Amino acid sequence: MRRCFLLILMGAVTGLFLLLGLRHGQNAIPSPKPEKIRSVVLIVVDALRADRVFAERNGAPLMPNLARLAGHSWTFESATSQAAWTKPSMASLLTSLYPATHGIEFGVAERFFEHQDMTVDKLPEAIGSAATYFKNNGYRTGCIQTNRHLAAEFGFAQGFDAYWFKDDAPANVVTSAAIEALRGMGEPFFLYVHYLDPHAPYAPPADGQDRLGAPPPITEKDRELLDDYDGYYLDEALHKLGLREQRERAELTAAGRARVRWLYDGELRFVDDELGRLVEYVETAHPECVIVVTADHGEELWDHGSVGHSKTLYQELIHVPLIMRLPSLPPRSFLPPAASVDVLPSVSSYLGLGPNPDWQGRDLLGPTPTDGEAPQAVFAETRGALEAANLHLEAVILHDQKLTVDRKTGTIELYDLAEDPLERNNQAIEDTETVKRLLSLLDAHIERCRRHPKHAVQPEKAILDAETIERLRKLGYLREE
Repeated sequence: MRRCFLLILMGAVTGLFLLLGLRHGQNAIPSPKPEKIRSVVLIVVDALRADRVFAERNGAPLMPNLARLAGHSWTFESATSQAAWTKPSMASLLTSLYPATHGIEFGVAERFFEHQDMTVDKLPEAIGSAATYFKNNGYRTGCIQTNRHLAAEFGFAQGFDAYWFKDDAPANVVTSAAIEALRGMGEPFFLYVHYLDPHAPYAPPADGQDRLGAPPPITEKDRELLDDYDGYYLDEALHKLGLREQRERAELTAAGRARVRWLYDGELRFVDDELGRLVEYVETAHPECVIVVTADHGEELWDHGSVGHSKTLYQELIHVPLIMRLPSLPPRSFLPPAASVDVLPSVSSYLGLGPNPDWQGRDLLGPTPTDGEAPQAVFAETRGALEAANLHLEAVILHDQKLTVDRKTGTIELYDLAEDPLERNNQAIEDTETVKRLLSLLDAHIERCRRHPKHAVQPEKAILDAETIERLRKLGYLREE
């Protein structure tokens, strides 16, 4: 159904951003010298696993355009998202605050009585965002948004002069809208573009599938399950979260799971084509523009017995690509840990803009810690998309050591990511000293977040309308009533 999406709003997009460019210019903050102006395009690919950027399928690169961009950019190979699902992770990326600080940690608060409103966390304006920061520095700001969790009514439009939202628009529509927006914005600009295609349900267009080779054969039962993948996905998620005692649908066979992975890769192949089209336009029309490509989170494809995201903090969910095209700087590749909260401080540093003292991220373009300095730890957490799941996981990664703690059950997992990148061998019982050290780091981090000035700004609550409720249910974020 997504592939039948028409460009009926393209004229509105063009007009909106043209008006933005004209109106902004009348009262713009004085710009720096033209040769020093650098605009910014932030591209987020929803649910993109870091291990797929340089992967191959059918003997050909899966994402050749993104791989090409990485080849002449700064690439951070160990980047970590601050949450395992969209809303808290994007709140962190756009504010440079950890979830324990900004408080956007929960998904939908479900109603228990028919007359109750269904609510969801809303990002308060007092928190501040990347768009507000750039606008205050004289930038025109725009967004092409496709993820329902990030709709304007949930606070994510703050600071944007123009916020074009179309739920689940396919990548070709998103790229065309982004290019039209850029033609009307004028410099300097900050444009955030969000591609949703790799998010379930996976339904790549036919041409994307053709380039993947023959699809893995499946049984008739698998076909029935995949024909209603929304229902299968929701059933599996609710069971894993303990909100449904027994599965109501059969499990996919190994062949069925292979087909799902094939479809997921098809979505990546399609979005890479369109991402490449956008990057080519930006590099041609705005050669001095900074381009940042990352993901809000990854995607589990039965790596640890489940599918989707939000439910765990394993690497397939929080290890994300982070690529920064920084004109005039030679390409580099970095292994030390990086985090989504580091994006805003790093870009502002490159642009020569003053940092926000509230930011918790660090400047990745600055000097890396030497042997005599304290190493940088990165942190992540998830409370799931459903508040009713009573989920609370926190993780810390220091060097190659990763500790995850379940705050509800007390369960601790410890992995050496260098020796055990797939996180199969829990060393928590054998290595109690490392557990103690990392747990102390994690506890200190949470305490710092609680003392942070922005922690006092509690999230607001937005009431969901019927359309949003239905959309979130189809995406697997709500139980059937």
